[in-house]
Amino acid sequence: MTPDPIPSADSVTYAEQVLAAKKLKKRILIVLASVLGTLLVLLLLVLLLQGIRNSMNKPEVPEYEFYPTYTGNILENPSYLNLNRDVVYSYDSTGVGFSTSITDEEWDTLDGEVKFLYQYLQIIIAGDVEGYNACLSERYIREFGREDAFSPQMLYEMRISYYRTDADGGKVYLLEYKIHRNDGSFRTDVGSGMCRPQYVKVIEPEEGQYRIENIATRFER
Repeated sequence: MTPDPIPSADSVTYAEQVLAAKKLKKRILIVLASVLGTLLVLLLLVLLLQGIRNSMNKPEVPEYEFYPTYTGNILENPSYLNLNRDVVYSYDSTGVGFSTSITDEEWDTLDGEVKFLYQYLQIIIAGDVEGYNACLSERYIREFGREDAFSPQMLYEMRISYYRTDADGGKVYLLEYKIHRNDGSFRTDVGSGMCRPQYVKVIEPEEGQYRIENIATRFER
């Protein structure tokens, strides 16, 4: 019988290398699994904290009861006609300073953005959804979408107040109004006879053509 060959020094070293490589690979896999598990836990924590922060920052809007949609001509509704339907322009959103009702006599003295917002309010009153969407910039539509159809809105106690001019030249105005017999087809964040002001940013993408870039509702805390 031929005796088993005696392993050489080289073959023993190779076997040890294979064993060491397997151990190293196993340790690497354990480390990778541990790192991935840690990253997953951190990601879940970040998402949880973000959700908590968003829920804390998100204003709570009460659920309002809305009136049935008015079927007649709102401009012939006596209760609406008895309300103050003038649009007031203020040079300062704090209410300090000069204010004036927008009339034909005042029209030529107003900035283009103010005239635009006055017409924007008339579009809401008319329930003109196509005219409303034409007031929105392309960026606004990409981010928030177009407005759905809504009924004519009985707006009153309307006020346009200058707030600030941004670095890009866009002007921000504080827009205030109340809705008589709100039917919820245009705004559901406000009840009838209530005012929830909105900051409206107006840009001029082309000379004389104004568009709304952003609308941010002001929620009182």
